[in-house]
Amino acid sequence: MNIEKDKIKKILVFKLCCLGDILMMTPTINALKQNFPDAEITLIASLWVKRITDYLKNIDSVITEDVFFEKSFLKKVTGVTKLIFKLRKSEFDLVFLGHRNSVFGLISRLSGIKYRLGFCQTKFINYCEPFDEKIHEVIRYLNVLKSIGIKPDIKPLELKLKYPLSETKKTYGIDEEKFVIGIFPFGGINPGTEMSIKRWDIKIILY
Repeated sequence: MNIEKDKIKKILVFKLCCLGDILMMTPTINALKQNFPDAEITLIASLWVKRITDYLKNIDSVITEDVFFEKSFLKKVTGVTKLIFKLRKSEFDLVFLGHRNSVFGLISRLSGIKYRLGFCQTKFINYCEPFDEKIHEVIRYLNVLKSIGIKPDIKPLELKLKYPLSETKKTYGIDEEKFVIGIFPFGGINPGTEMSIKRWDIKIILY
C-alpha cells in the first residue's frame, strides 16, 4: 500500500542492537533517505552499540535507550513510559521496526506514529512483510519497504569514514602512499546462540 510521501518529515528506525544487525540495516536506511530525501532520520539504539552510529550515513540523530534491559520491572515500566512521551513529543511520521517484538510495536502505536513498518509477526504495526528465514538479512529488511510501495535496489552494506583516510594515516605516522588493511585475527563467534540466522550449516563450516 502506498503512502503520502510528501507527508513524511520525521522517520524513526527502531533497532536496539546488535552491531552486525545495524550494519545489515544500512541499505534500508539509505533507501529510506533516497525515497524521503527531505525527512530527518533518527535511530533508536542501545548504549553499547552507539559507537557504530557515528559511521552510519543518513542518520541525523540517535536516541540511546537501555531501559529494555533493566532487571527491575518498575524501572522498566517507568522508563518505557518516559520513552513513549519522548517519542510522542518528537512527532515521528513513520517508524521502521527492525525487531520482531510486539512490545516495540505497541510503543510505536502509543507514540502516535501513523506509519508503522515491520515484520508481520509483530502486533500493532499497519504495514508489514513476512519474515523469511531463507533469504539474506539485508534483503529481509529491504522487503519490508515493499509494504509501502517502495522497491529499492539491493545495494552493499555501507559505513562512512569518521575522519579522512589521509588524516588517520598522518595521526599514526603512515606514509600517504601506503595501503591500510584492517585485520581481526580470530573473526567473530556466537557460541551457544539459538538464533538460526547466526548458525552456519555444517557443510559450509567444513568447506
